[in-house]
Amino acid sequence: RKRIVQGFERLLIDHQVQTLKDLVAKDDILCKVNLEVIVKHVELLKNVSVTELHECIWPTGGVESGATSSALPRRAGASSDVFRPVDTETKGLLESLFENEKDNKDDEAELDQEMLKEQRKLYLEVLRVAYEKQCASGELDVRKDFIAFVLLQSVVYSEDLVAQGNPLHDWKVLNDRSVPLSSRVRNAAKGYQSKCTKKGGETFFEDSMESTDERVRVHQAIAFVRAHTEADRVYREASSTSGEGALESKRVLHESAATVLQAKKFLSSIEDIELIASLLMCKILLHATSEHILYLTEEGFLKQQEAEEYMHHHIIKQLKKVDERFK
Repeated sequence: RKRIVQGFERLLIDHQVQTLKDLVAKDDILCKVNLEVIVKHVELLKNVSVTELHECIWPTGGVESGATSSALPRRAGASSDVFRPVDTETKGLLESLFENEKDNKDDEAELDQEMLKEQRKLYLEVLRVAYEKQCASGELDVRKDFIAFVLLQSVVYSEDLVAQGNPLHDWKVLNDRSVPLSSRVRNAAKGYQSKCTKKGGETFFEDSMESTDERVRVHQAIAFVRAHTEADRVYREASSTSGEGALESKRVLHESAATVLQAKKFLSSIEDIELIASLLMCKILLHATSEHILYLTEEGFLKQQEAEEYMHHHIIKQLKKVDERFK
């Protein structure tokens, strides 16, 4: 225990660097971050130079030529800009969607509509879990971020739509201020009544809420893309790839890809996407650090008082500063 306590901050730094490395290696959204912003807002990394952090994440030989000192290099095989709708990745997605659209029309008669409805419901449940994971990791803060309630609303309302035989289209629902709040989301959003309005006995999000706050919209879109990416992976592993239900599963994944493309097209129009993604990464790293502190405490490596003092003087204060930058 003495060795662990003495090297406590070193353990946390190693944990943060590993978390950062894991995220940028597999995430098409969070790989677009600026290391200078991260070092500035994550106190434990203040004594780590951008060059050193860069080397930890992409060892010599893995850095692509042309990468700047402040921005992470693109991971192998990644497009030049994951948010640009004309990049190679998105062109491939578009071609796939057009081809699938033709196949969908050909296969329409073969689709089991009831099976398709159930598969869409299953996908939305997986998507809800993906959003809950973002809340647990700190990417979405249910205590402060109204974004979490908006995203949950999109799932709840989409469930009603697919139950009526409609396709997945939660990006449209997400941006539709004419959709009334469900009772589940309305109850959860009681602390945000100033952002809601009542019309004809129904409660709605304010029409101006999303359109006037670009960073909120960007954060929402990033969370949307990341959740769909996670949901696609889980759903693909759980669904049938051949035999009964294969066509319906394929259709659901096609519908998800179409909505993600719309979100990426929106993100491609944002000039300071790198800054917003970097601040979001800071929040994730700080929350991951707090979880690691709790783990060390539960394992008996730290005393409760030690953990509470460190959390208060370091993690919580840093999170407040990052939240201020999001405003």
